[in-house]
Parts: sequence; C-alpha cells; structure tokens
Amino acid sequence: TVAVIRGGCLGGGLELALHCAFRVADEHGKTRIGLPEVKLGVIPGGGGCAILPHIVGYATAADLLASGRSLNARGAKATGLVDAIVPCARFIDSHPPAWLSAVFDLVHTRAACIPNAARMFDPAGAVRRGCAIAEVVENAAAVRGSNCATNAPLLARVANASPIARAVRAYACAAVAKKVGTRYNAPFEALRVAFWSLSQPALAYADESSTFGMTVVTPEAKALSGLFLSGQVLKRAWRGVCAVPAMESLRKRVADGEAVHVCVVGAGYMGSGIALHMLQRGLRVTLVDTSPAALDKFMRNANAKRHLVTACMSLRDVDWVSVEIVLESVTEDIALKRALFAELKEHATADTVLLSNTSSIPLH
Repeated sequence: TVAVIRGGCLGGGLELALHCAFRVADEHGKTRIGLPEVKLGVIPGGGGCAILPHIVGYATAADLLASGRSLNARGAKATGLVDAIVPCARFIDSHPPAWLSAVFDLVHTRAACIPNAARMFDPAGAVRRGCAIAEVVENAAAVRGSNCATNAPLLARVANASPIARAVRAYACAAVAKKVGTRYNAPFEALRVAFWSLSQPALAYADESSTFGMTVVTPEAKALSGLFLSGQVLKRAWRGVCAVPAMESLRKRVADGEAVHVCVVGAGYMGSGIALHMLQRGLRVTLVDTSPAALDKFMRNANAKRHLVTACMSLRDVDWVSVEIVLESVTEDIALKRALFAELKEHATADTVLLSNTSSIPLH
C-alpha cells in the first residue's frame, strides 16, 4: 500500500499513512504532517504511538508525540516519516505521475525485501512490461517491518536500544513536566506507549487504544477540545468579516501601503497593543481614552511613529470625516460597551466600520 500525501496529513490521516508500506509527500507549502493529538489532551488512538518509533526512532517519535508539532515535506523526509518527496509541479500532472515514479524507485531500491522482485524488475531497474502497477504496490507491502525497509537513520535505530530509549524517555518526560506540569497527562502517556512498543509491539496497539479511551474523557481533553472548536468558530467568523466588501477594500488598501485612519477607543493593555500594531503597519491612529496617563504612556511607546498618532480624551475631539475604522477595546462591561456604541452612532459616518475587541461578551 502507498500513502500519497498532499496538503494536511495530521492525526488519524497520518496514522493511516503509517500503516502503509510507502509514504510519498508533495513539496507544496501547505503539506503538513504530524500527530497533534496531545494539543487536544488525548494521545493518538490509531497506532501512531505504536508504529512511529519503529519508523523514525524513539527519540524523534518522542519529540513529535510530546510536542504535537507538525513537519513540512522536507522535514518529514529528513526524519524518515516519509520515504520520498516530489516537487508539487510534477506531483500529479506529469505522465506517469511523479509520485508513482517515486514509488517505483523505492520498490526497486528495496527489491531484496520484496517477493518476486526479479520477475517485476529488469536489470536496469525498470518495471518489466506486463507487470501491473497494482502488483508492484501489493508486493511492496512485504517491505514494511523489515530491517532494510526502515526509514530511520542508523543513529535513530541505535537509539531504540532499551537503555538509550529509557534515557530519552526520562529526558522527554522531564522537559514536558517543566513546560506543562504534571496535571496534563496526555504527553506522558504517549511517551509511555511509544516506549513500550519497542519491546512489546504487538501489545502496544491495544494499550494505545485503551489509553486513548481514558484520556479522551479527562477534564483536560474536554477543555482543550472546546478551546480548539471555539477557535475554529472564530476563524470562520473572521473570514466572514473579511468577506464584507468594505473590509475587503480596506484590507487591500492596507496591503498596498495606504495610511488608513483607525480610531481605537480604550488605551488599556489590549487597546494600546492593537494601536501599536496598527502603527507598525503604517496606519494612522487616533487613540481615545479618558486617562491622560494612559495616553501619555502610549505616546512614549509610539516613538518614531508618533507623527501618525492623535490622542483624544473624548469622542467629540475625533476627526470623524477621515476615520474609516473604529475599534473599541474598553473594559469588559456590556453596559459600557452598549453606551459606547450608542455614542459612536452619533459621530461615525455611515461608511465607518465598527469593530469590537471582546473576549467574553457575545455580539448580536
């Protein structure tokens, strides 16, 4: 079996690919490969912990499992996570497809591990006429699990030796504990299952499955999954905002370097940070706050960009004719925000875009 990877191959998608004899990845910039389950408070449940150490070595597997980070195609090839990478321009469109040519090369290179290799390949290494592609791919399955088929570098395979792997696990556990403490259990469980798979590969699958079932019902998993889903909702909402014609036009003008005029109401921690970021992008900023000290602090932080800033203590002092965006960042008080937007309706023009920076108040 062959896994052809183009785009995101994360979690269960990568676990499916790990069960294949070969993995070929596209070099496209959007190709990302990894097992990010620990970021949701769970461990991989489809064989990821059990198989990964045998493919890339325990040290690399421990890093990928405990961090949940993903790799691009080149990074995956360097670790042995994929067998070959193919330039995206020739990945599918060439004849034959570049990924299929890569599979032929891999099968021929590892021919000593494949049944009937002499019948399938001629002395030059080409697939013999009359030998079906399906037969080549099917026989390639014999490669998986054999010593000559492993992708892991020699040092990685040496690191799978029990004393070395035990030391790597101890170091990884200490690093995780230092970063997230001991209440967050998923990374430690992933490291344990992966380590156990080195000595008990057949039993590690059942252990991984049962451990996944235990981690998925923990409070940490529920909280992190909820956070992830909320983030996805916010991303979709922001894409909807950006699709509004007025916002799309403003976004293009900012990208072109035009000095769009933005009014930020509230010079607290969030408001001043947002205003400084806008200054760095070259936007004109009017900052409104009733506290002279907060305005003075912001003007000092603005430094060389001070010429783009106007500080006001009242909405009445703002040049509303030129303001195109208003972003409020006042205290999280729904009554205060409602009163502010009621006042903004009196000052802002009909074309002004009104935005709110809130973390807990629903906008309707």
